Amino acid sequence: MAEAQLFGLQDEITCSVCLDSLSDPISILCGHSFCLKCLTDYWDQSQECSCPQCRRTFTMRPELHRNTLTDPVRNLKEEICAKHHMSLEIFCKTDETCICVMCVVNGHSGHKTVELETEREEKQVIKKFLKEVSSIYRNKKHKQTQELQKMANDERADPVRHYKCVSCWLTCWLGWYKGAS
Repeated sequence: MAEAQLFGLQDEITCSVCLDSLSDPISILCGHSFCLKCLTDYWDQSQECSCPQCRRTFTMRPELHRNTLTDPVRNLKEEICAKHHMSLEIFCKTDETCICVMCVVNGHSGHKTVELETEREEKQVIKKFLKEVSSIYRNKKHKQTQELQKMANDERADPVRHYKCVSCWLTCWLGWYKGAS
């Protein structure tokens, strides 16, 4: 059934001018969609602005806007197995790719497979975890940077204390050096 729905959408994602998948899809007032280049070329060669599909005429050349609903439809087309023309519902962990039920039997037998939704959920959990870890790391790094900046500012503000620390360090180092000799 999913295949029938997806094949039914074939007309929705095909440009009736070039008969190819829509590229830079736009919709005009009558609701038909075309490639931007195909429609502008068609109108440039025509005496009037009309829909190449239903022939509806427009008094003025309509402003063309990118059709944002067509890309998700095109994505549905890409979710069909090129070999078996079935929907991709399985994820092969071995090959790190989406496959159809027939691919499991024919080319991926013995591979570790899971339902596509299960893999998607796992990846979302991992993504959320990585975001949290990254946020914690950034916060720690920011805090350490602030502390180092404060220490550097304190050292500049009190050169006598800085001198005492360096002097103390040299004394300790010399004591260790003499003891080691």
